[in-house]
Amino acid sequence: MEKILSRMKILNLNTYEKSGGAAIATNRRHQALLKLGVESILAVAEKESDDSTVFSFNGRVGKALRPFQQFPDYLLPRLYSGKDNTLFSPALCPTGTTQKLAMLSADIIQLDWICNSFLSAYSLGKIKKPVVWTLHDAWAFTGGCHILKACERYKSKCGNCPQLGSSSYHDLSHVTWLAKNRAYAKLNPVIVTPSKHMYRLVKESSLLGRSKVAHIPNGIDERQFFPIDRSIARQLLHLPSDAKIVLFGAMSASSDKNKGYDLLLSALQYLKNSSEENIHCVIFGATCGDPLPFPTHYLGILHDSVSINLAYNAANVFVCPSREENFPNTVLESQSTGTPVVAFTIGGIPDMVSHMESGYLAPAYDTKELAKGIASILHDDVYRDDMGKAARRTVEKQYANDIVAEQYLQLYESVLNNKV
Repeated sequence: MEKILSRMKILNLNTYEKSGGAAIATNRRHQALLKLGVESILAVAEKESDDSTVFSFNGRVGKALRPFQQFPDYLLPRLYSGKDNTLFSPALCPTGTTQKLAMLSADIIQLDWICNSFLSAYSLGKIKKPVVWTLHDAWAFTGGCHILKACERYKSKCGNCPQLGSSSYHDLSHVTWLAKNRAYAKLNPVIVTPSKHMYRLVKESSLLGRSKVAHIPNGIDERQFFPIDRSIARQLLHLPSDAKIVLFGAMSASSDKNKGYDLLLSALQYLKNSSEENIHCVIFGATCGDPLPFPTHYLGILHDSVSINLAYNAANVFVCPSREENFPNTVLESQSTGTPVVAFTIGGIPDMVSHMESGYLAPAYDTKELAKGIASILHDDVYRDDMGKAARRTVEKQYANDIVAEQYLQLYESVLNNKV
């Protein structure tokens, strides 16, 4: 390994440096690689920090021109009058990123979330270096959608896209599928899926089904997310000291339907009808939402790990009511602080949460069962503490940053030695 490390240079590509779950996971891996002595660079569309290991493809002029560069990807899906409100990324227009890649030499190109006009399908086909691509959602193997919503057209060649409201086989999703298919024939990426669920989807897909696929989870710095005294956390966040606190958080927590705020509301209504305890709700990632049946505290967007760590530690339980998830950072963060998670049995969450041991898993979208899981943890402090300790042990053994980074290094070494 030492010989490989002495010359190995990793170029990580992600649209954003810090914004969004993929950016967080990418940055964590990048920082872990640096700590292991690997020469790692993170290249993004727009830099958000003063980190010298992060490179921006856009200077002042590029930043000013970026909205015009993004416009085709924004416009094309909206030409379909029946399009729903979920994100759809055609990525058909060349972005010029491949020319800029020549400025940054690397042994491995590590792709992560590259949408929002950062890398087009055409640009992907121009990359000449070995590529490892970690999938944070379904976009890489679809005709443009990021979440599937039970659609299985990714198994064929897309077209007749329900998210576009299209009845034509030769629609934007099929055109995008064709562009990706041409690019992937040249790119030949090695795919990484953080969850076993995503692994199965990739192997079923028409675009990436024949690709080499590895399963490596996302990691977390367990020294940044750690248990602290709950009373101190509540005091610092100005939360009631004597309440049982239910925590929920995500980007666009109350407005993104996929995050399940409405399902949380339904579960809490069941809980309200069956419990007389002093329950409060705490929400981060939003400043408002439809009224919940308990007193609710909105923390807004939390920008640093210190405040996020406080939020998890202030809670008795964290709820993840999402409709679709790959490997959510929030679940990993909550477990790292020793706060049990209640969630649906969907996506990669069963990889992370052991039912009745480190958390509680309800059948998909069964809000009554979700309420039962919340209640069981709120009502039994010993049960809750045992779950929290089990969750923390799981993180330390499986998801600590250095453990995950070592798995990536082994994969990179295999790619460079043509063993994958």
